[in-house]
Parts: sequence; C-alpha cells; structure tokens
Amino acid sequence: MSSFNLEALEYNSLIQILLRFTDSPAGAQWIRYLSPLTHKNEINQHLRVTAECLKLLDTGRGFRFSDIGEFSKIFEKLAISGTALDPKEVLQIIGLSSAAESTKTTLHVHMLDAPCLAEFGTKMPELEPLSLFLRGKISPTGEIEDHASPELKRLRNEITILRNRLYQTLDRILKGDDSSHTIQDEVITIRNERFVIPVRAESRKNLAGVVHGTSSSGATVFLEPLEILELNNRLVRLREQAEEEIRNILLNLTQKIRAKLAGLQDALRILGYLDFSFAKARFSQKHRCVIPGINEEGILSYTSSRHPILEATLKSQGMDITPISVDLDSSKHILVISGPNTGGKTVALKTVGLLTLMALSGVPVPALAANVSVFRQVFADIGDRQSIADNLSTFSSHLINIKEILEGVSSSALVLLDELGTGTDPAEGSALGVAIVENLRRKGVTAVVTTHHNGMKMYASTTPGVTNASVEFDEATLRPTFRLIVGVPGNSSGIEIASKLGLESSIISHARSLISNEEEQITHFSRHLRDQIEKTSKLRSRLENEYRSLESKQKSLEEKYRSLEDRKKREIEQLRQSAFESFDQESRKLVAEIRDKFLSVRARRELEKKASKLRGHVNQELASLNENQNDRTLSGVSSKPLNSGQDINIGTKVMVKRFGQEGTVIAAHSGGQWEVNVGNLKCLADATELIPFGAEAKSVAKPVSSTSRIVVHMSSPELTSNEINVVGCTVDEAIDRVDKFLDSAFLASLSTVRLIHGSGMGRLKRALAEWLLKQSCVEKFCLANPNEGGNGVTVVSLKS
Repeated sequence: MSSFNLEALEYNSLIQILLRFTDSPAGAQWIRYLSPLTHKNEINQHLRVTAECLKLLDTGRGFRFSDIGEFSKIFEKLAISGTALDPKEVLQIIGLSSAAESTKTTLHVHMLDAPCLAEFGTKMPELEPLSLFLRGKISPTGEIEDHASPELKRLRNEITILRNRLYQTLDRILKGDDSSHTIQDEVITIRNERFVIPVRAESRKNLAGVVHGTSSSGATVFLEPLEILELNNRLVRLREQAEEEIRNILLNLTQKIRAKLAGLQDALRILGYLDFSFAKARFSQKHRCVIPGINEEGILSYTSSRHPILEATLKSQGMDITPISVDLDSSKHILVISGPNTGGKTVALKTVGLLTLMALSGVPVPALAANVSVFRQVFADIGDRQSIADNLSTFSSHLINIKEILEGVSSSALVLLDELGTGTDPAEGSALGVAIVENLRRKGVTAVVTTHHNGMKMYASTTPGVTNASVEFDEATLRPTFRLIVGVPGNSSGIEIASKLGLESSIISHARSLISNEEEQITHFSRHLRDQIEKTSKLRSRLENEYRSLESKQKSLEEKYRSLEDRKKREIEQLRQSAFESFDQESRKLVAEIRDKFLSVRARRELEKKASKLRGHVNQELASLNENQNDRTLSGVSSKPLNSGQDINIGTKVMVKRFGQEGTVIAAHSGGQWEVNVGNLKCLADATELIPFGAEAKSVAKPVSSTSRIVVHMSSPELTSNEINVVGCTVDEAIDRVDKFLDSAFLASLSTVRLIHGSGMGRLKRALAEWLLKQSCVEKFCLANPNEGGNGVTVVSLKS
C-alpha cells in the first residue's frame, strides 16, 4: 500500500494515538512499525493476543512495562568485543532480565484463560541465571557495591580506614596551639583529590606543606600539611586501584551479559510485543472497540462504527459522534453515498477506510460489531490534490490518481473514491463516474463512492451489486444529522437550503424551473423513499419495544412458574422428611427392644419390609402431588413400566420398583426373571418389576403391589461361599469369624453352611460345638460325611 493511501485515511494519526498507550520504547517501536497485513491467519493471531490482553485488563490483571528503557545503544556496545557497560547500563540489563523472568512466571499462571499469551511465556529466554549473577552488584543509584568482588571490598575498607586517619590528623592540626593565628577556617576540604586545610595567606610559612590552590580573594591558601602527604599519596593510590578493580568488575559483568545478548534481544522483542498488544487493548477499552471478524469472502460489515480520531476531537469539544453502519458482500460490493455538502459523506468514507486498515493491522475497531475481508490493496482518492507546481486542476489531479488505481487494482481490493465526477461538466462527470464504478464492479472490487450526480444514483438503483446510501440532512434546521441511511439515494438540497437561508424567491423559482422533469422526479422519489424508510424505522422501533416488553412478561411468568415449582419441591421434600423421620423413630424403638441376636436378625428383616412399604407410601404421595405432570416423575423424567424384558439386558441400569433404588442387571434366569445387584443386595425380579434407565426412565418409580416376586440375597465380604475355613485360628478368632459368617448366611437365607476347622487335637471342633449350641439361629449341626471332610468339617443347618 502506498504511503499516500495510508495518509489519506489518517492512518499515521492513528499511530500517534496508539503510541500514547504504550509503556516502553520497545512497545512504541512495534506501534511505529504497525501496518496492514494480507494473511488471514497472521491477522487473527494478532487479534487473539489483543483479545486475551483485553480480557486480562477487564479482570484487573493487566501488565505494565514502564520499567523497560531504551536498549539500542546498549546492544550496540555489547556487539563490540572488549567494551564495557557502565553501571547504569548494567542496571538496565538487570531490569530487563528481571522483567523477563517475572513476566514469564506470570504468563505461566494464565495458561488456561490466555493460551496465546502463555505461549509467549514458553518462548521467553531463560535469563534467571544472569539475573542471579548480576543481582546485588549494582546499587539502585548505579554505584558498584562493595561486595561486587573481594578485592573491591578490601580496597574500600582500606580507603575508609585511611580517610579516618587523615581526618584525625587534620583535625589535630586544626585544633593545635598555634592554629588560631594560622588556620583560616576549621574546615577540611579536598583539592585535586587530596585532603587540605584553609590557611591564612600571610601565615603560610608557619605551617610546612604543599599549596594546592588559593581562594578567589587571595586571602586563603589550601595547604596539604607535610604530615599527611604520604597518607594522601596512599589514599590516591588506593582510589586508583579501586577504580581499576571497578573497571575489571564491569568488564566481567559485561562479558557475562554479552554471552546472553541473543536471549536479551529476544526477551526485549517479546516484552515489546506484549506492551504493544496491551497498548491496543487499552486503546480498545477507552474507545469501546470490538475484536473484528476476519474473512476472505469479500464481506465488509460495520455495525454502529465510529471514526476514532473524529470521535476524540468531538469529545474534547463536548460533542458526540453519530455512528454509521455498512454491510457489503460479494453480491453487493459497491456502495454509492450521496447527499448534501457537510452531511458526512467523506467522514463515512474515511471511517470505512480507516477501520478496515485497523482491522487488517490487528487493531480492535470502534464499533458494536465488525467483519472485515482480507484486502490486499486499499486505495483512496480523498481530498483536493490540486497542484500549482504541476499545473494540475482539481479534476485532473483526481483523474490521474483514479487512473493509477484502475491500472493497479485487483479483485481483492478496497477502493474509496470521494466526490467522483466533481470538477467538470455535471453530465460528463456523471457519465465518467458511472463508467469508473462499472469498471470496478466488473473486476469484483469492493468500493465505496461519494457523489452528487443523479446519474450515479440511478445507476446504483438499477445495477446488481451496487447499493445506494445517503447521509441525512435536517432541512428544518439546515444541519446534517450525519446518519447514514443505506438503500436510498440522497438529495443535494441546494435549492431548499438557499430558500431557507432567505435567497430571493424569484431566484429560487427560476432555479426550480431550470431543473429537468427527470431530475425533479428523481429528487421527489428519493424524498418519498427516505420518508418511507423513516416510517419503517419508527415502526420497527415500536415493534422492538413491544417485543422487549413481551420478553419481560415472559421472563416474569417463567420466574413465577419456577417459584411455584420450587415451593412444590419443598413441600415434597418436607413430606419425604416427615415420613422417614417417623420411620426412623419406629425403627429405633424396635431395635432398642431387641436383646437376642436371632431376634435382631428377624428385626432387620421386619425393618426392610416396613422400609419398602414406607417407600411405596411416599411414592403414592409424590404421584398425587405431580398428577398435573403426567409425563414426569419426582426427578423430572418420565417413568414408563415395561410388560416384558425386551429392553433389559445384562449390564442394563434399572430401577427396582419395590426398593425405589437403582441397580445393575448381572444375570438372566429362567421364568423371565433377572438377577439384579442393588448396592450390597442381590435380588431376583420379574421384568415388570424393573424400569431400565434411559431417555424415558430415571430416579423414583411408582409403587407396585406387595405381591411382586422379588427374592433378596445379601452380598457381604464375609460371604463369598457357603463355607468358612478357620484352620489355624485361635478359639477366640475362630468364634468371632464364624459369628459374622453365620449372621451373613442367615441374612442371605442360606439353609446349610460348612465350618472347616480341621481334625488336629479336636480342641477347635469342641469349642465351636459348645458355641453353636447357644446360637438361636442354628437349627442343628453335625460332622460332615467322610467323603465331605469328616471330623474336620461341621455342617450347620440354619433356621428359616
């Protein structure tokens, strides 16, 4: 794109605005290099990063980069072998490496909600070792710290000691017996990097030493007493050694930094890009921008878009900008805007052009919504290019520019032409304008054109792919509204404006008589069409208000319905709670009366029966509460009983009606029965007792008759078979294990079990026999047949 096209669309002014939002010279450099891109993926990548920056800013997690300075001269130094950075330059490197490390760590935290930014964290060079090496060697004021090297620390310690000795010696001389006649002021000062004292000029000979200068009046000389001459010499030598050590330290630090030059440059580039991206995000926040969609189908759409530079200017004057909307695509890719002067045609043209350049540059655009096609060319002919030096008229200069555009334009281009056909005979200008736009139309070029010519308005009304638009002008107030009305041509309204301004009526009448009937009809038609659009707009606004009112009423009714439903659910829950509390009280009373273990087992069975009846009762109550919801159960999903097992297979999740609980089918049995695992229970049930879970079955089922055939078997970790092996156990261990085993067997309705205790000395067999005689659940017991274990096994029959 030529620099003129960018300048004509005020792209450089946009750059200056964006620069205000950067923190660092590196970020500003990215802004200065900003230009439109021609690859969709590249544009979208920039926009995704900016969108993530905007998201972080909205949640108060934005980054700032004001601590990053200018590094071009520092990097130039580092590129030259043998040069050393000064302390403040080293301090800048420390700041850069620290910023890189902290940014890398922080970006790692945002890996989930900002993946593009997090990727920059992974690309950030590893500079922590350099930071650790440099840290503490330079003070915040840019001075080399004492502990930068052991030698520097030693030298500075000696310098401190020597300075103290010098002060003590000079202080003694200043306070000597003859000092009042010799010393001008009791002040120790420095001349030529040596400690001296002020002595009266006339008493110079009273004190032996070297003179290092005199006062401006000549009354005072600055004398270095011979007594401290050697001390000063030593101090000068120590200072020189310290300076040499500082140079060595800086050379060493610079060498370490030079080894990481490439990493530092990469870090600065990444930090600069992040600053650049956050600058775009801050610009987006201030100007209420949107991330545009990017397409390659020729779509150019802006909803309520605003020219950012004009908006800022108007805002400074306490005025608001009027947004415009444009919607072009491959089927209607040329927009012809007409209307009176100062009505906003050029502003609309520049808004479309600048926002398109912004979107292609990866910058959010000030609009409610935007979708921009990838244009590989953007041409603009806007403004007066009349040249006195080249003897070009306004018309000629425009025509030369349009000629260059037509010669270089391709189908993937956006062309913006202002006041096409102006500057020559209206008839010829109109014909030429139509021919130019037709040339663009045939090439498939997207274009926005402004004009005053009726011929171009008629062309736009009758030509496929071309659409009229007008800028609105209030003829009552003689002021433009700056609204862009798509679909209707605009009138120049010159005669109406002249009439309103009080031009003599005879002149107005004469002017009207000179207008051809065709042009008058066009003007009348345009005005009528605009009035119809205005009425349609008002009707649409009223319908939208009514629609919003209906939406509000619907939401109110939905909230009321939800409130009633919640109340019903609370009533249901209270009913359930009350029922189960009653059952719990009855259960506790029943269990409290149990003393015998056998009775305890029977009580458990009785409680299971009562629990089943209680569930049935609760389900009946729930069904009566939900009688108006025929297709829904308590959980909100329909339950449909089955008359056959055709929808049941092994592995099917089912609802066992009697228990009101979920289970899994684990086996099929004869007679149409299925074995179901329900928690720790295994039961046999008919297909009619089971409801498969699916799109139409879930949660609580309706109660069924108590005559339903369900046989329950209790699963237990103690009951994996009908026998237990206690060989090797002590008597107490064996009795404890057998006790639990018999309980499980009794609950599982087993009639016979086997206790394997072995023959041995017979002690375990006798102890178990004595214990079995006392158990109420045992019907009888005896030793097993010889072929089934003989004396090593006791067979126990349990009561039914």
